[in-house]
Amino acid sequence: MLYAPAALAGAPESRSPRSRVRLLLAAGFAIQVALRLWLFRYHTRPVANPDEVGYLIAARWLTGGPGIDLSGPGTTFYQGGYALLLTPLYGLTDDPVIVYRLVVVVGSLAAAGVFPLAYLLLRRLAVGGRAALPLAFAAGAAPSLLLFSGLALADAVLPTLLLGWLLAVHELARLGSVRAGLAAGALGAYAVAVHLRGTVVLAVTVAV
Repeated sequence: MLYAPAALAGAPESRSPRSRVRLLLAAGFAIQVALRLWLFRYHTRPVANPDEVGYLIAARWLTGGPGIDLSGPGTTFYQGGYALLLTPLYGLTDDPVIVYRLVVVVGSLAAAGVFPLAYLLLRRLAVGGRAALPLAFAAGAAPSLLLFSGLALADAVLPTLLLGWLLAVHELARLGSVRAGLAAGALGAYAVAVHLRGTVVLAVTVAV
């Protein structure tokens, strides 16, 4: 009985490191988003054509708006998974400049998700917390991730999608969790809907 109060008093202290990590992850995520929004603060129209235009037109068409004929030599088929993420923007406004700036916000939020997911993946690989945080932050701020987060391209969401899928597959293989299996399957299926490269993700999911 003499030791019970001491054990109880130490309980909040044992939880404090986890709370600090959560706070650092939240702060790092906010910084990653803010960095992207600042870098693309003057970005108001597509620059990677015809791909950006293709995704934007697909999103507009999915909301009932007019489409456009982009057929011709070298025509690319644009899957609807990424465009589906952009459809709510056309419900907010018809102004193409505002829509594009909101696309940058969506891309920044999605791409910044690499930071917390990379941290979780590094911890699964037995990397210490002190090293995992800066490494994950550096991964989230990689030049390619910064670039694509400001464009209306599926590449803005693919890295985050892949990391989430890897974590789910790892949990499935480690614990045989039904919930992890459902998450891995859903993410793999969505990856196919986002980009042709997602076919590999789905194939690996089925193999696992």
